[in-house]
Amino acid sequence: MGIGVIGEQLHVREVRATLDGRKPGAQARISLWQHGDWRRWVTGWKHTKSVHAGGRTFQVAKWRINKRFPHNSQLCAAFAHEPDRLACAKIHK
Repeated sequence: MGIGVIGEQLHVREVRATLDGRKPGAQARISLWQHGDWRRWVTGWKHTKSVHAGGRTFQVAKWRINKRFPHNSQLCAAFAHEPDRLACAKIHK
């Protein structure tokens, strides 16, 4: 399970959630966390697609966000089959 955030400083252009070892169609969504507390869902559920890289197959979901987020907040990926596990990326200047 992983997350990738593309953008500059506080502006996020795209978020990618990745998962290894699952079949295509897993569902993922992105949430916003501040000071260790959940704030809101940034995206809805999205099905993953298979991507082959480096001899491995991953499941990937991508969202175009194009928004600014508060300094030191976190964007976290959650998958429907493992709701208690999160992969997070810190947003900072």
